[in-house]
Amino acid sequence: MADINSYAPQSGRIIGEDGNIYNMVDLLQNSGGGGGDMLKETYDTNDDGKVDVAESADSVAWANVSGKPSTYPPESHNHDGTYASASHSHASGVAAIADPTTATAEDVANKINELLTALQGG
Repeated sequence: MADINSYAPQSGRIIGEDGNIYNMVDLLQNSGGGGGDMLKETYDTNDDGKVDVAESADSVAWANVSGKPSTYPPESHNHDGTYASASHSHASGVAAIADPTTATAEDVANKINELLTALQGG
């Protein structure tokens, strides 16, 4: 048996009850505890920090969604004064830029100012 009094301590090493010197890392890896068996090279092969099988949960094909209704009928609801109707616009008198593909920065700035003025009731 190793004499603990003459043994120079080393990081990560212990003397077992049987008197032998053991490396703590080896003991933990071989015991099935502590380190576990979730090896990165096995379960996270693309090194993105997420278990590979869990990545398939991020996107499910519509055909594989269970319990979904076959139709989505409209439900009655109310649009109060918070919503503007489709036919109503405070900026109804503002014409669009004739050709947006050739508009200059000044054209766009002027149109934005014109829209802001119209929306403010001016």
